[in-house]
Parts: sequence; structure tokens; C-alpha cells
Amino acid sequence: MDLNNNQHNSVNDSSGLADDQSRPELTAPSERIHQHHLPAQDTAQSQPRRRRHRKKGNNDTANQHGPIVHREPRQAAATNNQQQPVTDGQSSHRDKLTAAAHSSAELPQNDLPSEPPRSKRSQNHQQPRKQTAADTTNWRLRKLPNEPGTTQAPGSAMRAVTPAKPLHGSQSPAPRKVFAEHYPPKKVTALMDAGLLVRGVMRINPKNPTDAYVSLDESPSPLAQRKNPELQGYVVGNSSDIYICGKDSRNRAINNDVVAVKLLTRKAGRQLYKANRMGYDKRMDKITAQRRARLDRMADNVKNVNAEAASDDAAEPQTSNDSGARMPELFGVVVAIITPNADRVFVGTLSNRLPAHRDSRASDNIPLDMLQFKPLDPAVPLMLVPKDSVPEIPHHKDICAVRMELWPETSKYPMATYLKCLGQRGSVEIETELILEENGVSTEPFPPTVLRSLPKTPWKIPATELKSRTDLRTACIFTIDPPTARDLDDAVSCQLLPNGNVLIGVHIADVSFFVRPHTALDRMAKQRATTTYMVQRAYPMLPAVLCEDLCSLNPGVDRLAFSVMWEIEPESATVCSTWFGRTVISSACKLSYDDAQHVIDGGHLADSLACFEHTGVRVAPASQQRRSDIEASVLWFFRLSKIMRKRRFDEGALSLHSVRLSFDLDDNGQPIGCRTYDIKDSNRLIEEFMLLANMSVAARIEACFPDAALLRRHSPPLERRLDEVCRQLSHSGIDIDTQSAGAISRSIQDISDPAIRYTVEEMLISPMQRAA
Repeated sequence: MDLNNNQHNSVNDSSGLADDQSRPELTAPSERIHQHHLPAQDTAQSQPRRRRHRKKGNNDTANQHGPIVHREPRQAAATNNQQQPVTDGQSSHRDKLTAAAHSSAELPQNDLPSEPPRSKRSQNHQQPRKQTAADTTNWRLRKLPNEPGTTQAPGSAMRAVTPAKPLHGSQSPAPRKVFAEHYPPKKVTALMDAGLLVRGVMRINPKNPTDAYVSLDESPSPLAQRKNPELQGYVVGNSSDIYICGKDSRNRAINNDVVAVKLLTRKAGRQLYKANRMGYDKRMDKITAQRRARLDRMADNVKNVNAEAASDDAAEPQTSNDSGARMPELFGVVVAIITPNADRVFVGTLSNRLPAHRDSRASDNIPLDMLQFKPLDPAVPLMLVPKDSVPEIPHHKDICAVRMELWPETSKYPMATYLKCLGQRGSVEIETELILEENGVSTEPFPPTVLRSLPKTPWKIPATELKSRTDLRTACIFTIDPPTARDLDDAVSCQLLPNGNVLIGVHIADVSFFVRPHTALDRMAKQRATTTYMVQRAYPMLPAVLCEDLCSLNPGVDRLAFSVMWEIEPESATVCSTWFGRTVISSACKLSYDDAQHVIDGGHLADSLACFEHTGVRVAPASQQRRSDIEASVLWFFRLSKIMRKRRFDEGALSLHSVRLSFDLDDNGQPIGCRTYDIKDSNRLIEEFMLLANMSVAARIEACFPDAALLRRHSPPLERRLDEVCRQLSHSGIDIDTQSAGAISRSIQDISDPAIRYTVEEMLISPMQRAA
């Protein structure tokens, strides 16, 4: 055969075996040949018997095995020596193969395989036609091997093999599904109405990410309880959560997703639990036994018991029941994600190493042009980030931020979009930015569309507002806040009434006057939700002109407020009447907690403390009488707060405070020291009246707008954790009564040593759940 003929074969990138990139490729200058060397025994086992197409006159031994040569058939239009068009992708692929050929030994001319026979239609059809998939299908031809040390004889035969199945394109098999498909919304709604599905919020265990729980956000309907007997008597917040065992059962849901759950029978749930959880429980039992042994030794030293008794205690067997491990009561699987978690920005590290798979079939779906993202939060799955979306691949220790995107059921890992590189951990700035990104706190400046809706400064209260509001500017009103506070959003007032009762007021800055509904400012405030306080700076919910100026109850300036005032009987601190209204106030001074505590301890306000007094016409420096009124008000607040606090705890309230650290910073915001933040009587003073204000406002909203009233409550503590903490404390001779919140509070108050009492409070915080 002439190697210099003008016939060209088309290129098909999908040709060949599944592993042809691992074998050398040979090509002639003008013929496309893919050559793959397979071991003889492997070829004999993997290749079925096929019909052989041979040239006449070729003498060969067809039963021998040799290298398999892939070749594409010539086009029918090549009979008139017309060259077929080649696409750009084909041309680049041809150049790669040609380069590989120049680095390999060239085949003899007569060593080329014979092409498969043309059909009668192709022989008669002389005009060029559009290239089809059938034309570009590769033929696999088996070539006979040479004897060792000899060259291939000219005219040796090739055996034609059936066309290889393409790996890509319309004929490729569908990717294997790793997860079950999510139910469509209409099906979810129909099944929930039928009582076959329930909805709740996903919570993943960060210490063991294969465990997850769904807390129902609404009580199951009577129909759902009939269809699922396990839900009978279920009370939101008081009953067990639904246990989701394993990542497959979680079905691509992440923390705080609102999901639809199908309950499993207890038998099916036990099987899942035993398969996924028993090994973890055994490891935890071992750790708990070791911890309990250490506590026993510590308790023995404290109680000074003899060594024989200690050895008897240590010899007691520890079982899974002793550690508090119990079989969950409810099991389920996630069938749909109703509302995804809005905050899908995560921080972690990027690397070129793709996740390792135990199941090689699943790794076939991972493209090689991806980077692996490993989040810092163990409850978040690994992700894949396209390499071309990362401007510069960061160091493997650099912390990056990505946003989770699609997670198809055919992939073990979700896709993610690269956002930015934060840098390596260690510095205060990097660690601060990491915390903010991980918790979805916005640090971007407010856009111009938001700033345009703000009032221009200097700003004065409109005359219409002065007429429509209650004027309290001459009252003795002041603020008590930390010394570093810049946004003063609440103030208090006290006035003695002629009947001997006390008029107490709490005044909150009226932000609603500036933030109108459905404006750009309103949408931005809703997105940020709250002001976030870090050690060295704060990230406000509202622009600084509002939170630090117009909506801050600074001393000596007129401000709009919303006030609640009570007439209180001083002996029993009983509320006689309550008043709500929009007001205009002028704060007399800004007290710190230390200033208020100094007055409680019998001192006076410092002369350097700036105080003001509104005369009804203008603001002037405070007189000595006004300063005395401020001191008397602080003492009245302290006296009433003690009575109110005692009554609240007698009725069963529980208050647990974690130890807080206070940092000393230099001029650059770098920490130079720290100390514990002490809770003083002045702190509790403000706490009691803010609680009273919240309860009064909640009662008024429930009475006037029952359909819009929300109850913020604490769910019962996690029973398993609480039992474990109490068991640990009992080893040190501390007994905690867990019958109720009041019983826990009384047990804590019975501890005389302040250091031990703080330690017990810190341990009891762990089983408690957040208020919702």
C-alpha cells in the first residue's frame, strides 16, 4: 500500500479502549493508526471470536496474538481522491498522534492493515456527503506479532474486530447514580398532605459526620401520626429527633437545610444503625471508660479514699449502656430538600489531589480538570472546584472561600465556585476573616443604592414627629453600656410618683422611622440580620450614620424612641400598669457598668463624667440635682432588680453563664493581654429590666396580633449529654437534680465554692439547646 496517497481518515477522539491513554500510539504519516499492546493471555480472554477480513494472497498465522491496531475506515467520498474536512479538535488530536509517531519506529509500507470492505452504496456514491457517526467508528484490527529479534514480514495479515463502543457521546452509557433522585415539589406536597412525609431542619454531627438528625419544625398532622405510629404523641422540641444514618440516607442535604423525610420502620432503622454506628459507639465507649477512670482517680485523691476501694471501683465493667449510648427511636431518609440553606459559603483548603474512592466506578465521574476543596468544618462534604475558575492555584495551606453550587445525584461530591484566597492561618486578621466567612457575616461596604436612602446630616427631628410623639426630653433618662460601646440602642429612666410607686421606663431607639419597608436599606438589613461584634471591631447591620449617630441614644441630643413604661409597687416589685408609645428623648449621660457599680457600692458619679439636662428649650450641662437624680435612679434599679430576679428564680428560671474573656488591645488592634469578664450587679440590673420589656412587648403582641406572635423558648436539654455530665460530676461528689430547670438552678446555688460553681455551669451548658 502506498503511504503517500491522498486519502485521509477522519479522527474520532472517542475511539479505542477505555484505557488507551495508558498504552503507546503509533501512526503513519498519512494514515491514522492507534496501536495498543496487550498481553497475549489478556487478549485471548477479553476478545471474543470475530470474523476476519484479509487481503488475498496474504500468508499468515491467524491464531497468533499480537498488538491490536485501531484504524478508522476511509470515507466513501475518498474514492475520488477528495480530502475530507477535519475539525479543529481533530487537527490538534492528529498533531499529537503524529508527534508520537515520529518518536516511535515507523511501520513498513506493506505492514498497514487492510481496510474493512466498502458497501455497494459507498462504491457507487462518488459525491462528498456529510460525515456521520458510522463513518467515524473505529475498527480494531489485530496484528500478528514478530518473532523475537526479527522484523515484521511484508504483507502480514490483520484481523478485523468489531467496532469499539464509544466512551462519550450519544451512545455512551448514562453515569451511575450515587444518590437517589430528589422527589419533585409536587410529589413532596402530595405525600406530605397524605401523611407519608414529614419536614424538618437538618443537623449534622460534626464529631461524626455520618450521623445526622432532623428536628421537625411543625407538629405532625393527625394523618401523619396514623400513617407513622412512631410519631404518635410527638411534640416539637420535646421529642426525639429523626435519626438519619449515613451519607446515603442524608441524600446531599447539609446543615440547616429544610428537608422532607420518609420514616423507616424500626427494623430497617436498626439495620442501618448497626451497620453505620456500632463501630463508632464502641470507640466512644472506650474513650468514655478511660475518661471515667481518670475521674475516679481524681475523685479518690479529693476524697482521700483508700487504694483498695479505688481498685474495686476501677474493676467494674463499663458497657455501652453505662456511657449513655442508646438506639434512636426514629429513623428516616431524606427524599427532597425543600429549602436549601441560604448560607453556602465555606472556608477550607484547595489541593490538586482528588478524593480517593473505595468504589472505582464512582471516580469515573470526576473530571481531571478539578481541584479538591476540603472544608474546615467536618460536617461539610468535600467539594470539586474547576481549575480554570481559580486564577492562581493557592498554596495547600492557604485558606480559601468557595460557594457550594450544584450537587447532582451522579457525583459523590458537590461542585463549588471559587471566591477568594484568605491566606495562611495564624494572624489575627486572617483568623477574623475566616470566622466571618465561615459564618456568612457580610463585611462589604454598603452599596450606593442603600446610602442614597439615608437622611442627610446634620439631621433634625421633623416638627410633625415632635407633635405626634410623647415628649420625654426633660425626664431623667440615661444609658448603661460597656465603656467601648458606640451604638447606644437602649436607655432607662426612673421617676418617683406621688402615690409612692416608681415609674420605670425602657427606651429603645426607633429604627423603623429610618428603615422603611421594602426599600434597599430594608433588604440589606434583613440580609445582615444583626450587628456582629468581634474583639477589635464591629460589623454593623445598618450604615454607620444610623447605628452610631441618628439611631444611637447619645447624651445631649434629641432622638426618636419607642418606649415601654411600668408603674411598679416598690416593696414587691409588682407591675401595676404598663404603657407603650413612640417618644422623643434626650439622654442625660452615658454610664459604663463600672460607673453604675461604683454608685451601687456607695460612691458617686465622677466629676469628669459628662452629664446634660434638657430644660425644655435647649440642652445644658447637668445641674448637681440632675446628677443626684441619676445616682438615685441607679439605686432604685438595683433594689427592684434584686426582688425581680429572686422571684424569677423562685418560679423555676435557670441562668447559665459561660466564662467570658476580655482582651486588651494596642493601638493597632493587636491583643496584648486578656482577663475574665466579671458579671457585676450593674450587669444584672440592666438584664432584669430588658427581660421585663421583652415579656411585656411579647404579651401585647400576642394579645393584639395573635396570628403574628412568635414564642421564643428553650427546648429541653439533650438527655443523653445531661446524664453523662451528671454522672461525671457525681464522681466528684456533686449531685445535680435534673427534674426541672429550677431544680438544676437550686443544685448550682448549693455549691459554695465560686470556682467549682463556675466549672459546673460551664459543664452544664453543653447539653443545653439554643433558644428558638
